Formats: sequence, structure tokens, C-alpha cells
Amino acid sequence: MPHFIFEYSANLDKRLLDIDGLMRKVHDVATDTNIFPLAGIRIRAMKCDDFLVGDGSGDKGFINLSMKVGHGRDESIRMQVGEQVWQTMLAHLSPLMAKKHVSCSFEMRELEAQVKFNHRNF
Repeated sequence: MPHFIFEYSANLDKRLLDIDGLMRKVHDVATDTNIFPLAGIRIRAMKCDDFLVGDGSGDKGFINLSMKVGHGRDESIRMQVGEQVWQTMLAHLSPLMAKKHVSCSFEMRELEAQVKFNHRNF
């Protein structure tokens, strides 16, 4: 942990969105905190071809980041990391948001230790 899952609408300009660059920046934030095990960091993005935003006219887009973290980190640490991720995301998306109506959101969820199962061989 953590896992970062981006979802974004297919009508966003690929060059301005630069999802690969955004994932790299979020990865850098996660590693720079020194609170997450490197082997546990997962970042992925899914383009949504089917979507409606706001009035459904098709001229608005969205990007959402869901972050899942393992149980046990203090709320103040989660808030600090969350703010770093959010500011990184907003800074990266500012050129896109200057040209297109975009709804941008981010949420962090702490997983309960009792109902979280995982295994890896590295």
C-alpha cells in the first residue's frame, strides 16, 4: 500500500492530461514521504469511454483519484500526504483545466486490516 487509481474521461486532451507524467509525479510524492513501502506502491489509470458530467452535454470532463492506504497511519500523516498528492495533482492539471471544463476529485480511504488480504513474492 498505497494504491492510487485514476479514472478520467476520454474527452480530455491526451497531451495536456499527460497521465503518465501525473502517475510519475504521484509516485514521487509517495516515495518521498518515506512512510510507504516502495514494493507496495501501485499506480494505475483507467480511461472512461462512457461517462456523463454535469449537464451531460459532452463538453465537460473529469479526473478522479482514489487512494487506498493500509490501516494504522495517524490521521495527521494521512492528511499531510493527502495534501501533497492533491496539490501535485492540481498543479499538473492546471494547463488542462485552463483549456477545458474539468471536474477534479481525490479521496483517500484507509482499509481495515481485518478484511484486507494480499500476498506478493517480491
